[in-house]
Amino acid sequence: MFNPLSKSVNNNRGFTIVELLVAIVIMGSVLAIATTMIVQSFNVFRSSTYRMSAGQMAEMAVNRTSLYLRSAVEDEDNIFGCLNDDNNIEFYAYHPDHEEVVKIKFELEDNDLTTNAYDDLNEFRLIAYGVEEFCIEQKNGNKFSLSIQYIDDEGNVKTKRTNVKSRNIDS
Repeated sequence: MFNPLSKSVNNNRGFTIVELLVAIVIMGSVLAIATTMIVQSFNVFRSSTYRMSAGQMAEMAVNRTSLYLRSAVEDEDNIFGCLNDDNNIEFYAYHPDHEEVVKIKFELEDNDLTTNAYDDLNEFRLIAYGVEEFCIEQKNGNKFSLSIQYIDDEGNVKTKRTNVKSRNIDS
């Protein structure tokens, strides 16, 4: 008796080259589509994290700068104002970690706000990104107005402001 099932089981020919190529093309297409979707989802996550963090970093920059301003000392070399590409904000303040008066310097370049709070080092630390404008204005005597403008998650420019009173400058 002829059994067609036994013939297919004993057939050791395997797959043809055309069948293998079709399988590889299908698998490659599925992987390409899946990779594109995964990469796009990571890009969306990264940009939303960046924008969310810009507001948090602006808040931290205001807090850190407020601490420095509270410890500011009177000096004729103090430079206050608003940062742009060709100027810096510099002032002298008592630094609690070093237990001495040091120059505090802020720079704004490519929307990155950096600070150098150590007189003997030339290293700057990033304290905020996405910054449009950073201002420290001396109102009168020991009173300062501090503001930072940054770009929020919807692309709008937001501002954080605070007023600070220095302990070491006479009013």
